[in-house]
Amino acid sequence: MSDRSPHASQVWAELLRGAKHSRIELWLAVLFLLSGVIGLVAILSAGAFSNNGAGVFWIAWTLAGCYLFVRIWRRTIGVARARAYAQAHGLEPLIYRRADHYPGMLFTHDAARIIEGVRTLSRHFVEIGNFEHFQDPMQLRPFGYVRMSLPRHVPHIAVVARRNGPLLPFDMKRTQRLSLEGDFDRHFTLYAPARYETDALHIFSPDVMERFLADAPGFTCELVDDELYLYSRKPLDIGGRMTIERIEHLLRPLAAKLGHQLDLYADDRVPDDVAHPIAPGGRRLVGPVATAGAMIAVSVLLILVRIYLLRG
Repeated sequence: MSDRSPHASQVWAELLRGAKHSRIELWLAVLFLLSGVIGLVAILSAGAFSNNGAGVFWIAWTLAGCYLFVRIWRRTIGVARARAYAQAHGLEPLIYRRADHYPGMLFTHDAARIIEGVRTLSRHFVEIGNFEHFQDPMQLRPFGYVRMSLPRHVPHIAVVARRNGPLLPFDMKRTQRLSLEGDFDRHFTLYAPARYETDALHIFSPDVMERFLADAPGFTCELVDDELYLYSRKPLDIGGRMTIERIEHLLRPLAAKLGHQLDLYADDRVPDDVAHPIAPGGRRLVGPVATAGAMIAVSVLLILVRIYLLRG
C-alpha cells in the first residue's frame, strides 16, 4: 500500500457506510453548508448584507460548515486507507469500533472508540490505530497507538515520554515514580506499583532502556496484563507512512530485549496454585485518592453553600 490517497469514490462510500455518529456528523456539516449558502444568497439578493452584521453571521455559519466537512473528509480518507491496507495485506480492519474493554489506561478512562486501525490475525498480535474519547466534545484530534501482545503477564508499568506532555488520564502517585540510570530520566518518567520497584527495574533493564530510547523516543509506553501499548499524541498515518511492517521492524529489537527479560520474570508474591500470575497489588497503578475526611469536608461545604443560596 503506497502513501497515495484513496479515490474520492472510496471516501464517499466510506462516509455513507460509516458508523451512525459519523453519518450524523456528515449530514450536520451538509446542513451547515447548505443553510449558510442559502442565507448568504438571500441577504445578498435583498441587499441586506451589512444590516446588523447579517453578512458576517452567514459567512461564519458557512465557514463552520466547511470546517466540519473538511474535518470529516480528512478523517474518512484515513479510514478508507486503513481498510484498503487491511484488505491488501490480510489484516483485520478495525473501523469505528468500541475499545473501552482494552486494559490500557487511555482506553478505560473514557468511552474509547477506534476510528481506524488494523491488527494481525495471529495470537501474538500487533495492532496499530487511531482512537478518540467520543464523550469528550473538546477533543479535536485523535490519538495514535500501537498495541502488542506480551509473552506473559507483567506488573502495571507506565513509561511517560516527557515531550508527549500529560498524555495519561490521571497523575500517578509520586510514590510510584522510579528514578533510572543514564539519560532515561531526561526523556521518560517510569511508574510502577508500590513494592514492585525491583520488578520494574528487572523488566526495564539498562539494555531495554537503551532500545526504548532508540526505537520509541516519542511514545508513551504502558505495560498492563499481557499487553504493551505505545501512545502518540499525533494520529498515525495507517497504510501510508505507518504500517504493521514498519512497526514490527522498528520494535523487533525492543520486543526481543523485553521478551528476554520477561522470560526470566515471575511474581514471587503469587503462589503456584493461583490463576492470575500477578498479585492484586501489582496489576494496576493508582492515581491520587481523596481521603474520607476531605470528601466529607467538601460535602459539608456544598450543603452550606446551598443553604446560603436558598436563604438569599
